[in-house]
Amino acid sequence: MLVHDTSKIAESFLYHIWDGGHLKQEMLRTTDGKRVEIISKGKWNVDAGPDFREVILKIDGQLQRGDVEIHTQEGDWFAHKHQRDPNYENVILHAVLWEAKESKPAVTKSGRVIPTLILGDFLDESLERLQVTISDESFGRERTPNICLLGKRTAPEIALALDRWGLERLRIKKDRFKEELNYFNYDQLIYQGIMEALGYSKNQRQFLKLSLKMPVETIWEIIRTYAAEKQELIAQSLLFGAAGFLREESGKTSSEYVRKLLKMWQRLSQMFDFEPLPVHEWQFFRLRPTNFPTIRIAGIAHLLVVFHERGFHARLLDLFLNQKTSPVKLARQVRNLFVVETQGYWKDHYQFENELTAHAGFHLKHLIGSGRANEIVVNVIIPILLTFAEETEDNELAIQIRETYLNSPKLQENSILRQMKEQVLSPDKEKLAIVSSAARQQGLIHIFKYFCRSWRCSECIGAVAQNTDRKSAKN
Repeated sequence: MLVHDTSKIAESFLYHIWDGGHLKQEMLRTTDGKRVEIISKGKWNVDAGPDFREVILKIDGQLQRGDVEIHTQEGDWFAHKHQRDPNYENVILHAVLWEAKESKPAVTKSGRVIPTLILGDFLDESLERLQVTISDESFGRERTPNICLLGKRTAPEIALALDRWGLERLRIKKDRFKEELNYFNYDQLIYQGIMEALGYSKNQRQFLKLSLKMPVETIWEIIRTYAAEKQELIAQSLLFGAAGFLREESGKTSSEYVRKLLKMWQRLSQMFDFEPLPVHEWQFFRLRPTNFPTIRIAGIAHLLVVFHERGFHARLLDLFLNQKTSPVKLARQVRNLFVVETQGYWKDHYQFENELTAHAGFHLKHLIGSGRANEIVVNVIIPILLTFAEETEDNELAIQIRETYLNSPKLQENSILRQMKEQVLSPDKEKLAIVSSAARQQGLIHIFKYFCRSWRCSECIGAVAQNTDRKSAKN
């Protein structure tokens, strides 16, 4: 029998417990008795900082979004000096394997107490069984099964499975947004979703915090009081100011544009009772300039002006309700609403006072390009509009939204998609060709996250068998 020997338990093993969902979800409670519901387990962070980012929890009925840090023992929080590190300021849950007899709760640098969840009290199997079946060595080395049962199916069968699981991934996203409607209206929800999408991989949390500090209705209420030619500059000053990019030293610049932004922010900021985000929170390291937060903030400022008259929700609904066109064309029309070309100062800058030069070989064409716009449509707009259609019991609209999703063009590939294509489809050209839409890409991602990482092959392939049986019965 295995024993509670901390030297035998690696934190990466605990990551699998969290990420693989090996917890009795209905029973989770913090050490001070608060009920915990996991809405989204978040993303495993391979960079410095907390172990899981973008986590969504309900703690004692209150929806919270932030990070989760995982340790073997409670005292590891202080042993690793996280209480002094501003990177851990956004942690909303400290998950540990075992409770210590004498320990104090984790706290952030600002002094906020973080609730603690004892994983060992809520495992869905014994720790001994989990240690045997999912050793740290195999978890670190082998992230997916060696033999893929789905990959042995025919191309049409795999296509059916990808459509099925792509729609399931859409449902999960829709349910997440539906939960958040208890706290935000549709326009704010769309705005927050767009902001997260613009955050790319390293600035999602910062963009979400910015969207909460500077809500969409606040920005629209202010810019509506200005003439049309000034509205975008006002929107930029509000967002760049709240983001922490407009400081006193900005006034010393030779750029008239930056001086205007600072002057506007100094006047407008008197309306708000909050501190701008610390500028050091924004990540630029190892990002392409097209994904710099400064570029993306300029892009969303433009969108806020474009949508300010009717709002995101009403204008997007108009597009779905009034257009009699094919799903393929409709998907393209929705995408084009979120493409923003470079203009003004940002044609030759990617940061304040950082000029783009010809010898750098970089030419900025878009603040938000078609690739990022597609991501926004698939991951934000379609799930939220589907939520609305189902809430209003508009079945015709729901069908149209799903058809648009199934016909949305492919998104940019990432490491998961490349790995899954290699595992399931390669080298068969016929099979590779079936990944022809964003929905089927989403299906591959869902299979990876919910089946491959937990070696639940029978559940994945079960969907194919069900679809095949239904098809045979019809024939």
